[in-house]
Amino acid sequence: MSKKEKLFWVILIISLSAILFGISYAIMLLTGKTYTAKEKYRYFEYGKTEFEADDITVTVEDEGLINITEQKTDKDAYLITMTSIPGKSGSTYITLSDSESVIHTFKIFVHESGIITKDSFFGDCSGDTIFSISIAIILGLLLFVLIRSFKLSSKENLYNYGNIALMGLIIYVSFAFIYQLTCIGDYQGLLRTIENIFDISFMFVLYSFPLAILMSLFVTVSNIVLLVKEGLNPRNLIGTFIGFSLIVAILFPALLEEFLYNQVMIVELHNPESLINFIVTFINCLLYQYVAFSECILLGTIIICIKAAKHIPEFNKDYIIILGCKMLKDGTPTKLLQGRIDRAVEFREMQKKATGKSIKFVPSGGKGSDEIISESECMKNYLISQGIPESDILSENSSTNTYENIKFSYDLIKNENKDAAIAYSTTNYHVMRAGLIASEQGINDIEGIGSKTKSYFWINAFFREFIATIVKERKLLLSVLVILFVFILVISGIYYISNVFFA
Repeated sequence: MSKKEKLFWVILIISLSAILFGISYAIMLLTGKTYTAKEKYRYFEYGKTEFEADDITVTVEDEGLINITEQKTDKDAYLITMTSIPGKSGSTYITLSDSESVIHTFKIFVHESGIITKDSFFGDCSGDTIFSISIAIILGLLLFVLIRSFKLSSKENLYNYGNIALMGLIIYVSFAFIYQLTCIGDYQGLLRTIENIFDISFMFVLYSFPLAILMSLFVTVSNIVLLVKEGLNPRNLIGTFIGFSLIVAILFPALLEEFLYNQVMIVELHNPESLINFIVTFINCLLYQYVAFSECILLGTIIICIKAAKHIPEFNKDYIIILGCKMLKDGTPTKLLQGRIDRAVEFREMQKKATGKSIKFVPSGGKGSDEIISESECMKNYLISQGIPESDILSENSSTNTYENIKFSYDLIKNENKDAAIAYSTTNYHVMRAGLIASEQGINDIEGIGSKTKSYFWINAFFREFIATIVKERKLLLSVLVILFVFILVISGIYYISNVFFA
């Protein structure tokens, strides 16, 4: 997506938000001066379930604020319709009682505009459902923009850290959008909307917690196997570290709140008007948002890595680079390296069957100090043993790592055929990493194909790319975190102000 198009969508979302919220407030002004309180019987203090309208007396503490215009019963609730008195504002209690005792009491606020809200200053009022619908529309538009951006970006080049970040954002906004849709039918005012925003991140973290526990255990076992197979290396413990860090981050808000609740002599967390309550609410909500967002980026990483590994390049290739790796001491390929070679040969057969077009192999890899021949020669020997003519093999034997594998092989191919279409073959967990390395060199006209390998290689690859995405896309992700910080601060402030100044 071009900068102009991005700017267009940003302006459109901001403009639409302003328009929708303006319309929402206008509708609330038009309809909000009349309000019908629906008091469900099951919420009554004495649990009564059947009433006649004449059995209940409605008492307004301050009769100068509202007029009761209608009282009637519903199958499960008692309905009280009221209108605000022009020029009057304030709050009052409304009491429902029968001949024996008080049944139920609730509070009504009358704003200077005449809008009536129930239970809190930012509570439920007539016409306010449009506000919840507006939020859903904005989230839906944002989700559309993110999906469009991802499609355009991945079509241009799948191997891009931006695609991982976009996929994480798509997951995050999708959950928020779906959750918001479920809240429209039971909308209960701005204050409840704020609580719903708190709930979105909490529910996401809550639902994902069992998965996070299982993932951490699985990652730990996987990393132990990796250490046994590959030797002691701090990089082989990346998954375990992140997995348990995630669990700690999930549990921390709840542990913090529990700790503060127990310090009753120091703080008054049970008091909604206390400043510490506002601070803890803000911290908890912010942490849950950040944990949920991090989990979405991790899920996005897994999805894109799997998508890259399962991707089949277009059948128009002239060359396929085989990325080298460790070989056996006798100069023959390991199972891992053999899998990469076999997958390249398999791709050539797939392409020939589909289009009739053949392909040249470019085995890539130099000779290490502990190796008897170069990795490229090892692969060349294996290809020839599989019946591949030597004329179809273009060896690159100078590279020492994946970066050089791609760079040297790409340059070698372009020197022979500048218009060549190129693919590369590697192990499935390595496809995304190799593609990202190619992109960092400005090589975007290349596609990868992956061979199967052990699952314990996969796990660490996910977490490695997760960390790399955070580093590479830090500006975008930091912008999102700052937006979340400001957003949570504002809505926490509204919640606090409602409890303290308009209680």
